[in-house]
Amino acid sequence: MAALGRRTDMVARDTIYHYTEWNPPGDRRRMYTGDRQERALQDSVTLCLPDLRAAVDHCRELKTIEPADREFADRATELARHIVRLVTTIDLVRARVSPEFFARGLRPYFEDITVGREVLLGPAAAHIPLGLIDLALWASDCDGERYAVFCAESARYNPPTWRRLYAEWAGARRW
Repeated sequence: MAALGRRTDMVARDTIYHYTEWNPPGDRRRMYTGDRQERALQDSVTLCLPDLRAAVDHCRELKTIEPADREFADRATELARHIVRLVTTIDLVRARVSPEFFARGLRPYFEDITVGREVLLGPAAAHIPLGLIDLALWASDCDGERYAVFCAESARYNPPTWRRLYAEWAGARRW
């Protein structure tokens, strides 16, 4: 696992991306329980990730435009359209996945594991790039130390391109 992590420049265990978006469709899909609720949870993440990826791209653009420029407002509106997909996705999860199923059926599979001397978290929706979007747009009103720890932890479980953005945008904070 450690060798695979080094080779892929990812942590040495499944992430939310391995478990959802990069997981093969159909009969080859890897699941822990095979339950329809687990499939709905996986599908919800897969559904919103393209929009979140587009939202990150819009954040990159917004960082280069002055807020007073008309283009900023247009890009911010586009960004909002992509983020709304996350709200829809959360509503789908609430309708299709019971808290009991998640807590009793799935949660044990997402426990931390130790690989070598490193403790690694399981796949978690907390590792989607919403934290990156927040860092780009609103993080200036957050507690510096606690938020920096959260960003660093989230970044570890993201693809290399987004990890570099976390580092760049965290370094550009004004707080």
